[in-house]
Amino acid sequence: MSILYASALIALIFFFAPLAKSSAISLNFGTDLKGESTYDYSLAEKFKPSSDIRIEVDSNIERSPQQIILVARLFNRSHREQEIIVFPVNGRNPFYAELQPSEQLKPLLPKNGEIPLPTQIPPPPMKIKMPAKSIVLFRSTIDLSKWQYSDEIVAKIKWSFNFWNEPKPQGILKIKLLPKDAN
Repeated sequence: MSILYASALIALIFFFAPLAKSSAISLNFGTDLKGESTYDYSLAEKFKPSSDIRIEVDSNIERSPQQIILVARLFNRSHREQEIIVFPVNGRNPFYAELQPSEQLKPLLPKNGEIPLPTQIPPPPMKIKMPAKSIVLFRSTIDLSKWQYSDEIVAKIKWSFNFWNEPKPQGILKIKLLPKDAN
């Protein structure tokens, strides 16, 4: 009788496990869910990310000879809405990725007559309200036209998710760049 009971329990777990995962709401930042600037710096200074908030960076990196797109998933594992306060890099997105220069990978210098962009004023804090049990997708794009490299090199990408206060998750991924002339 106990073997039959255990078999039934295992069958139920396998049946309901996918349903538990799919019960999370999946949203895209910038389209399905937007941030809101707040000039309440005292609120931002008090913010600490909840232990129910977790981030994962997708190891399947979208890439072409023109660009690299990294995707991060921010999970709200709580049964209630969570408000997070972030530093929106370039005024738009708290998820940021950049190539790390090396001997084989160098940023292109501005052409004669081109003026480099001036240093920007830091944006105000951004509030994002994450629904209960949600997953929010953030994307960061790296434009490869601004880089000089030889074919078939392995590059390092440094990424960070910029909560207004610590901890600010970050890491480094390695990726093989596609030749610029590939289609």
